[in-house]
Amino acid sequence: RGAPRDDEATRDQFVQRLTADVGANGHRFRRIEGNAPVRQWIGGDLELVAPADPGAVFRLRLPVANEPSVLRVLAVDDEPSVREMLVELLSAEGHDVTLAADHAEAMGRFAPGRFDVALLDQRLPGRSGLELAGDLRRGDAAVAIVLVTGWGKTADEPALDPAVVDLTASKPLDVPALQQLLRHAGSLAARRRRRSS
Repeated sequence: RGAPRDDEATRDQFVQRLTADVGANGHRFRRIEGNAPVRQWIGGDLELVAPADPGAVFRLRLPVANEPSVLRVLAVDDEPSVREMLVELLSAEGHDVTLAADHAEAMGRFAPGRFDVALLDQRLPGRSGLELAGDLRRGDAAVAIVLVTGWGKTADEPALDPAVVDLTASKPLDVPALQQLLRHAGSLAARRRRRSS
């Protein structure tokens, strides 16, 4: 974004954050000293290529996406037919799927860093999917948690904590929507793991 046209002081403060440099081909360019957040969050680089008065031209270099194509998925549902459908569908997509029928079984299979995505049915026997989501989040801050409900939008749907549940889906699960949801969840988990490493 260019510097404001009518605010000289703001532009001066912005330009002070830049350091002059000479490129290999002799063209002047400037690199933003304070672009650590760009590198840290997305692995990219931000450069001021052509200062102009008023304004500027920036170049933002982004890495090629390297999210895992094979996800490690923990799928938790108390209905055997749903578990069978999930393992068939997700395995056919090449994902590594671990199944569980309830909170206790899921926690017995869970370990920090073992899964990229947890796909949880909200209505589980005993402790709910939302309670399971909280336990998984406390154990692994990077895992992407998807809560699946059968209610749609009703008054008895629990309030979701966005610090615990990343994404939601409603039953019945639509195959293309589930595939897109998993891609999104996998990307989210990969970004979190990069940040924490």
